[in-house]
Amino acid sequence: MAFLQKHAPSRSLRLAAINMVWLGIIIGFFGLCVLAVTLGDFRAAPSGFGKTINVVVAVLVGLGMLLPATLYVVCGVQLNRRQRWAATWGIMLTWGELAFAGLVSVASLAMCLTQKPNIIGTLITLVWLAALAQLLVHLRKARAYLDGLAHGPDPLHQPDCTETIAGMETGDGSSSHGA
Repeated sequence: MAFLQKHAPSRSLRLAAINMVWLGIIIGFFGLCVLAVTLGDFRAAPSGFGKTINVVVAVLVGLGMLLPATLYVVCGVQLNRRQRWAATWGIMLTWGELAFAGLVSVASLAMCLTQKPNIIGTLITLVWLAALAQLLVHLRKARAYLDGLAHGPDPLHQPDCTETIAGMETGDGSSSHGA
């Protein structure tokens, strides 16, 4: 891919934007799955107060996953348009998601110690933590890149100044490369 060159300064910006959109799609899918299971379970379960509380909690969890998913997609699209606020919001959102994923992974590890181990669930939460940590690194680099754009041109894209320096050494202002 030409737009993801290894040493391009905007590489982290592009990677962060792509990862945020995909993370939003995946989290949104899981949120919709939670809502679908909840609504399907709502029709099959017997009525009562316990059923109502379980449904309310599950719907809140599902909607709680859809809100960050929507924000990830919006921030990813706007980050691709080089909006600095999207990087800032993405960092804050990722920190919140990282805290939530940390709590889930601690709970998953505690369940492995006290109950029957769920290795797959634990591995999924640890991969989730690693993905969020990598996204946070890309977002910080992208924000630094966007800060550089706001304060002037990127020094890595400046034209070669060897001819100017060579002209200063000769004192005549012309290039010493000769023509």
